[in-house]
Amino acid sequence: EKDKLLNLINRLQQNVIRTGLRRINISYSRISLEDIATKLHLKYSQDIEFIVAKAIRDGVLNAEIDHENKIVNILENRDLYASQEPQHAYEKRIEFCMNLYTSATKALQYPHETQQLYPEMEKRSEINPEEIFKMVDEEDEF
Repeated sequence: EKDKLLNLINRLQQNVIRTGLRRINISYSRISLEDIATKLHLKYSQDIEFIVAKAIRDGVLNAEIDHENKIVNILENRDLYASQEPQHAYEKRIEFCMNLYTSATKALQYPHETQQLYPEMEKRSEINPEEIFKMVDEEDEF
């Protein structure tokens, strides 16, 4: 407590326990609370049941606790890629990109509309070089 690191040490311990529980979630389909305590190097008591229940509530574990038999039944992890969700998200992104491309192409494709909006720009480009020389000569006279 003198170093004010007690809070940091407690948080580190909780993170190590959560990581261990995630690995157990991946590896096992059923495991006893006693085995979880052994794997996490914790003393078996009511605390391990509380820790597992909190991990389930927080979404770290996808499991159910059988309190009578003191066993944790790990539920099947839903494979996101087995569903249609990624395909729909990907199609939505592709559609957005294609709409962006189409609108950019249309903006570049119709320059004649800008010429109709600004007809004075067309007139300026129609001046032939001889007129420009005359204008420059007239300015030099002043």
